[in-house]
Amino acid sequence: MTFVASLSGIEERTRHDYERDLRNHILPTFGDLDIRDGNAIDRTLVRTWVNTLQHGVADPVNAKQWLRRPLAPKTIQNLHGILFAILQDAVEADPPLRTSNPAARTRLPRLDDGEGGEGGDEMVFLTEQEFALIRACAKPDVRDMLTVFVGTGLRYAELAALQVRDIDPFGKPVPTLRVRRAWKRQADNTFKVGPPKTKQSRRTVALSSEVMDAVLPNIAGKGPKEFVFNSPTGSWWRHSSFYDRRWIPAIDDACSRGLTKRPRIHDLRHTHVAWLISEGIPLAAIQRRMGHKSITTTIDRYGHLLPYVDQDLIDAIDRALTGSLRAVA
Repeated sequence: MTFVASLSGIEERTRHDYERDLRNHILPTFGDLDIRDGNAIDRTLVRTWVNTLQHGVADPVNAKQWLRRPLAPKTIQNLHGILFAILQDAVEADPPLRTSNPAARTRLPRLDDGEGGEGGDEMVFLTEQEFALIRACAKPDVRDMLTVFVGTGLRYAELAALQVRDIDPFGKPVPTLRVRRAWKRQADNTFKVGPPKTKQSRRTVALSSEVMDAVLPNIAGKGPKEFVFNSPTGSWWRHSSFYDRRWIPAIDDACSRGLTKRPRIHDLRHTHVAWLISEGIPLAAIQRRMGHKSITTTIDRYGHLLPYVDQDLIDAIDRALTGSLRAVA
């Protein structure tokens, strides 16, 4: 806990989450051990801990119950990152508390292994027809919101914090919206509006005519600082409320009508990217639109969606070889 308390440059909610993860997942294994003892905290213990997180601990009495549920690969990577940072801090202390970091080079579960446990992180991509079905099954008061969501790729916290003054209906050459704020959960579980996730998240997003048609009815007659999308009570749409009262009922209804997927709300953002890639939009443009910090993030997350260009590759090699052989001849 001392390490987390001393971290600088992080939000209090992040510190709160780190402390929760320490209590729930790290201290039960490492809490009673001396961080200076290289024999007690070694690579074998770290690997055993990771395997336990991945596979869980079944209840020996009731096979259908868990003493500790399996965790998603992304969650395991995050927990391992905290442990690595704590041990590395001990290595770099003055004087050093230990000579090496046993969490270094640990093989972790792959994010694409399809075995993420409950609430896994596998992305779901919707076709245009599948999204249209979900939208039709949703209550009318959120259909425009869903259109803007999938039509812009905004994060939910950004979309819910969108205000009338962020919309420029007369932008040149096309209408735009500016992402300048997002809802952030605080340590006491309340929310407040703050800056977006990263510097790159502050961005201007071009709006198609279809998206603009969904925006206009929701800003008519409102003041500049009012939210574009409101719940039935007139407040902003809190994620948990939107999920329980609008998203899940729409997905359940869509599944009863033939939908074979159960997407999360965030999968509308993934779907937006998939549609752009299918139209041949360059990844660099997608990176800027999505507010990714690095093009590497975009490639790592969505690179597998890129179409194969084998013929183009072959043609390029043939041209190079033909040129080199002519030069020799």
